[in-house]
Amino acid sequence: MSRKQKLEALLGRAFEIYKDGQEDADFRQKQADFVFHMTDWLSDLETLCNLVRNPEAWDAEQTCDFLIGFLIHVIPHLTTAGKLLLGEIPNPFDDSATEF
Repeated sequence: MSRKQKLEALLGRAFEIYKDGQEDADFRQKQADFVFHMTDWLSDLETLCNLVRNPEAWDAEQTCDFLIGFLIHVIPHLTTAGKLLLGEIPNPFDDSATEF
């Protein structure tokens, strides 16, 4: 079994544990969707780790381009994964902090 398959199995099992007793007709699809949304952005995570570990290898323009793509790609995946697992997730941050 590959590392990716092991991770997907582990995430699927974690979903089952959290949802114990909450299975409905769409359970397996929601579980598969959760695993997808938790893994589709792993290459973005690896790039972020590279940025954090090696900031001297990046210039500001590369960093800006990466961060824009990262936020656009990763946040929707995490939001969806969070809703699939936990239901609604409240925003603990003051919305006025993001208003310009």
